[in-house]
Amino acid sequence: MRLWRLRRGSNGGVGRDAAWQELQSNGSSEVVLKKLNLGCGDKILPGYINVDVAEARLGKKPDVLCDLRKLTPFEDQSVDEILS
Repeated sequence: MRLWRLRRGSNGGVGRDAAWQELQSNGSSEVVLKKLNLGCGDKILPGYINVDVAEARLGKKPDVLCDLRKLTPFEDQSVDEILS
């Protein structure tokens, strides 16, 4: 699974307090953003965690199987971007 990466800007910030704290704690120049593609169906997007309730559509499988009304695989406030 590939996750999107955001590089630290020239001013030293990344636009998100949590991401900057992570940069400070691990000394890396990159932050991994967690991005969800909810209800992906057969549209599997690179750089996203593709989530659907169906095991496969048109032969394409999501990364995570779950009901979108109960996103229990993900903790509250743990995702940077949601596409649906």
